[in-house]
Amino acid sequence: TIALAAAPLFAGRTSGGSVAISNDGVPFAVTHAEGARAPEDVGLEHLLGMFGPEPSAGSRAPVMAAHLERYKDGSAILAMRFCRRALDTASLWSFIETWAAAARRAAPQTLDTHPAIMRALLPDGGAFEQLVQAEIGAPLKRSFSSRASAALSRLVGPLTDTRARCISAALSPEDLAPIMASTTLDGNPPGEPLSAQEALILHLFWKLCQESIPASSAGKAALGLHYDVREMLGLPPGHCSGAGLACIYWRTQALHQKSEAQAAQEFHEWLRQGSLGMRLKKAWELQAGVAERGLEYEYTSSIHGAR
Repeated sequence: TIALAAAPLFAGRTSGGSVAISNDGVPFAVTHAEGARAPEDVGLEHLLGMFGPEPSAGSRAPVMAAHLERYKDGSAILAMRFCRRALDTASLWSFIETWAAAARRAAPQTLDTHPAIMRALLPDGGAFEQLVQAEIGAPLKRSFSSRASAALSRLVGPLTDTRARCISAALSPEDLAPIMASTTLDGNPPGEPLSAQEALILHLFWKLCQESIPASSAGKAALGLHYDVREMLGLPPGHCSGAGLACIYWRTQALHQKSEAQAAQEFHEWLRQGSLGMRLKKAWELQAGVAERGLEYEYTSSIHGAR
């Protein structure tokens, strides 16, 4: 109750393309499994099966639902499902931290989902046009396709966006050692090693491209990285739920002809060039401005058309 009072959006309901802050609460189911202990590796299908069938199109679906599965030795699996249109992953973690603090009788952090906070940070018309020109070289104009796409999303949205499907990987130091070795950077500047996170991301992306890019192609590939930019915007982690992430892309060519270490060197240099914070802030302003103006269809079409 304390956590939901701090973030009423989580207790709301979605219907089509809108979210109602209706104070309907978060469905929370508790079941008792037959097994002696919770499995160390939980499959994605097991997690999705804990919530039953998808809500039907047009029905009111909870913004978030939780399911606790208890085992005989006291271990448990806690699964949470949430609407990605209303919340991003960082916002969910902020809510979980607030929930945990309330359970420990500690002071919960401040959560704020009011859209006015985000709108105050968005660029005005002139600044937005400059961002668009720098990114795609042409202005964005609302089209008939945009209105048709918005109408279609209201019809199929509840079918496609009610479950957050994600796969997490936990690697031991022994598992990570060969990956770090394969992404070793020759002549890497002292004090700037490739981090374990960078190495793992690059390793998975390089392996995927090696197996999927045809040898006869130019080997063009793009890796999208999502960053939480709340700190750069001067906001606490609990603010701007659903709108605090920015995506920037590393684009490369002939990736299928490069060794993993060569790709890692290029990726590392791209991450370190210029001000990453400034690039992320501009990316957030552009993407949030596009969403606020309802120009997602035109923006996506322009990006794909240009690249």
